[in-house]
Amino acid sequence: MIPPAKSYSRVRYRIDGKFKKFRALVALNDAIIGKYALSPVTFSVRGDDRELWKSKPIKFAGRVQECTVDVSGVKMLELRARVKGSPLHAAAVWLDPYLGG
Repeated sequence: MIPPAKSYSRVRYRIDGKFKKFRALVALNDAIIGKYALSPVTFSVRGDDRELWKSKPIKFAGRVQECTVDVSGVKMLELRARVKGSPLHAAAVWLDPYLGG
């Protein structure tokens, strides 16, 4: 995901309450120039329009945060990457996303 300036990128999945857990790692793409984003990226997981998890802002490549969220009963899962300033070099990645029971 490459969030636009002062906004966010998102992807939505209809999971219709079929899963109990969502797990992933979040980070900046290691290929970013200079190994840092000009503006920090914040990741979030939303379920049915409620925030279920939010990362600390990430500005440097190689800084990974783990996300484990209870998604029991969630119908629509949404993953977001938000940047507060310039999106230059702010390629956000969700590593090894997993939905399970």
